[in-house]
Amino acid sequence: MGSLYRSEPMKLCEMILVKDVAYNCVGELGKYGNVQFNDLNANKNIFQRTFVREVRRCEELERKLRFLERQVVECVQGIELLPIDATIIETPSHYEINHLETELGELERDFVELNKNDSYIRKNLNEMREFEYVLQRVEQFFEVVRRLIIFLSPVLLFHRRCNSYSLIQTLRLFKQDGLPKSVSSGGLICSQNDVPLTPLLNDEKGDNAWFVAGVIPLDKKNTFERILWRACRRTAFVRMSDITLTLEDPVTLAPIVKCVFIVFFKGESLKLIIDKVCDGFNARQYPCPKTSKERRSALFETIARIHDLKIVIDSTQKHRFEILTEVAKDLPLWFKKVHLQKAIYSTLNMFTVDTNGFLAAQCWIPENEMDTVHFALHEGIVRFAWEFPLKASGCDVSPILNVITPLASPPTHHRTNKFTSVFQSIVDSYGVARLFFILNEKKIVERKVRDERGPYPFGVDPIWNIADNRLAFLNSMKMKISVIIGVLQMTFGVFLSLLNHIFFNSNVDVLTNFIPQVVFLGCIFIYLCVQMIAKWLLFSVEKGSVLGMDYPGSYCAPSLLIGLINMLMLKERPVGYMTEQNGTTHHQTCYLNQWYPDQDDSEHLVAIDRYLSEHSLLDEFVHQAILTIEFVLGCVSHTASYLRLWALSLAHAQLSEVLWHMVLIRGLSSQGSLFTTSLITYVMFFFFAVMSLTILVMMEGLSAFLHALRLHWVEFQSKFYQGYGHAFRPFSLQDCLETAQHLPEITEDL
Repeated sequence: MGSLYRSEPMKLCEMILVKDVAYNCVGELGKYGNVQFNDLNANKNIFQRTFVREVRRCEELERKLRFLERQVVECVQGIELLPIDATIIETPSHYEINHLETELGELERDFVELNKNDSYIRKNLNEMREFEYVLQRVEQFFEVVRRLIIFLSPVLLFHRRCNSYSLIQTLRLFKQDGLPKSVSSGGLICSQNDVPLTPLLNDEKGDNAWFVAGVIPLDKKNTFERILWRACRRTAFVRMSDITLTLEDPVTLAPIVKCVFIVFFKGESLKLIIDKVCDGFNARQYPCPKTSKERRSALFETIARIHDLKIVIDSTQKHRFEILTEVAKDLPLWFKKVHLQKAIYSTLNMFTVDTNGFLAAQCWIPENEMDTVHFALHEGIVRFAWEFPLKASGCDVSPILNVITPLASPPTHHRTNKFTSVFQSIVDSYGVARLFFILNEKKIVERKVRDERGPYPFGVDPIWNIADNRLAFLNSMKMKISVIIGVLQMTFGVFLSLLNHIFFNSNVDVLTNFIPQVVFLGCIFIYLCVQMIAKWLLFSVEKGSVLGMDYPGSYCAPSLLIGLINMLMLKERPVGYMTEQNGTTHHQTCYLNQWYPDQDDSEHLVAIDRYLSEHSLLDEFVHQAILTIEFVLGCVSHTASYLRLWALSLAHAQLSEVLWHMVLIRGLSSQGSLFTTSLITYVMFFFFAVMSLTILVMMEGLSAFLHALRLHWVEFQSKFYQGYGHAFRPFSLQDCLETAQHLPEITEDL
C-alpha cells in the first residue's frame, strides 16, 4: 500500500487491443485516469504514426471551432461563454464527430461568405459616406466663394480701375475688419497663398476639369498639401476640411479619421501630377460634378443609397446575432467532443501496430487499480458492441493485459487530497531534490499547566525577562537548542534513508552508506549534543560535587569547543586538575577529562581507518568520493544553518519588545485627563496593532516559513531523498478537458 510517505506500488503491463475496439477501450480508460502509457513510437515523427489522419482531422475541427468562437466574441457583445464541463465525461462516437464535422463545415462556409459580403457592404457604405462629405464640402465651398465675390464686387471693380492696392492687401483689410457671417468658410481651410478664384468660377459651366476632390487620412493632410504645392510649382491650390464623423475600416472595424481635399488647377499636365501624388498618399478621388445642380442631385442619390445600405447591414447583423447566439450555447459541448477524440487518438499513436491489425502498448498501472482497469476494458468492449454489433459478432475483440518485468524505475504516484496535495506539490517543486516525503504535522493538544504543581515541564521561566543576564542566558540557550534540534532532524533523516535501502533491498547501501553516516554523526554532532545536555544537567552556578569530584564553580565548567578540539587532536590530558611543579592546584585550569573519565575510549573510535574495497569502475569510485565529501561538509554547514532558528527567535523577541515598550507602554503611561489618556491609548494601540500585524505576523511569518522550507528541503531531506524518479502521469480525459480551457485567453487577446 502506498501512502503519503511512499509511492504507490506500480506494475508495468503490456496491453494488446484489436484496432477496431481500441478507440472505445482507451476512451473508457481515460475516464478513470489510472493508466500511464509509454510512447513506443518515440523514434517516429508525428506524420509517421498510425492515427495521424484522425489527429489532423480533430485539429481542423478545433480550428473551425476557434473561428466560430472568435465570431461569437466579436459580434455578440456581453455574452459569456461557458467553460467546458469536465465533470461528466462521455466518449464521443464516430457518428457524432462525422455529424459535427458536417455542421461545422456548413457554419464556416456561411460565416466566411457572410463576412465577405458584410465587408463589401461596409466598404460601399464608407465610400458613399465619403462621397457625401465631398459633395457637401465642394458645394459649400463654391457657395462661400459666390457670396464672397458678391460681397467684394465693388472692391474688385475699384481694383481694376486703380491698381494702388492689390487684391491680397484688400482681403487682409477686410479680414482685420471682419466679414459678415453669410461669407463664412464653412470649415474649409484656406492656404496662405490666396488667389482670386473668379476665372475658375467662370469656367464652372464649362467642360474643363479644373478641380478634383476626394478624401485622405487626417494624419497625412499637411504632408499631402506641401508635396502637392511643390510638385505643381505653386500652380495648384488646395483646400481642406475635416470629416467630423468617424468612419470604420470594413475589415478590422477600426475607427478611421479622414478629411476632404479640393485641388484647383489649370491644364491636363497638372492633373496627371495631381493623380500621381494622390496615388502615392493613398488618397481616394471621387467624380464630383461640375455644376451645382448636378452636385445636389448626386447628393440626394448618395443619401438614399446610404439609407439602403444601413438597412441591409442591420438585417445582416440581426441574422448573424441569432445564429451566433445558438452557436454560443453549443460551443462548449463541441469543444469537449473534439478535445476528447483528439486526446484518445493522440494516446493511440503511442501504440505499435503489427501486421495482423493488433495494437500493443506498455503502460504503468497502480497495483490496487488492476481490477478497475479490467473493468474499464470490458466497458469499452460493451460500448463497441453497442455501436457496431455486426463487427463485434464476427470476431473476438477481447483485450489482453499481461504484467511484465520492468527494466526502468517505476513512476512516482502519491494519493493526495485537497489538503495533502499542497504539501506534496511543495515536495515535487524541489526539482534537484533531496526530498522523498513530507511528514504530516502532528496535532498539538492544548493542555493547561498549573503553576502550583511545580516548575514548567517545557519552556523558560518568565522571570528571566527581568534578569540582568537575560540576553546572555537566552541567546546561549536558544543557540544550543537550535543545534540540538538540527542534529536530531538530520539524524532522523539518515534513519529514513535506512527505510529506503530496506525497501529497495540494497544491503550494500546499508553497509557502505548508512552505517558510516550514523557513525560520523554520532562521533561528532551527537557527541556534541550529549555534551551540551550533560553540561546543563550536571553543572550549575553553585559549588558542589559532580560525578564524585569537587566542582569549584561555574568558571570551571567544561568548554564544549575545547572538548571537540581536543577530541579531534587526540591530545592526552592528565586526570584531574592541572597542577604546577610546586603541587598547587589551580581551579581556573580544569579540563573536561575530569568530568568524563572514559572519554579517551570514545575518541579512539574516530581514528579507526575505514577499509575501502578497490573497485574496477573509476567513475563509481569518484562518485562515492564526491558523495562522501558532500555528506561530511554538508553536516557541518547544515548544523550551522540550524542556527537560523536562533536568529529568527532573537529577531522576533527583540521586535516584540521594541513594539511593546516603545509604542503601547508609552500610550498606557500617558498623563492627563481621562479623555486625553483614552484617546492617546487608542491611537497608540492602533499603531501597535498595525505594526504587529505587518512586521511580526506578515514579515516575520513569511521569513519563518521560508527558513523552515529551506531547512526541510536542504538540511533534512538531503539525508534520504534523491528525487531521481518521474511522476506518474496517467491518461485522463478530465485532465485533457481542464487543460483545454482557453476561452478566457481568447477573450483577453481580443
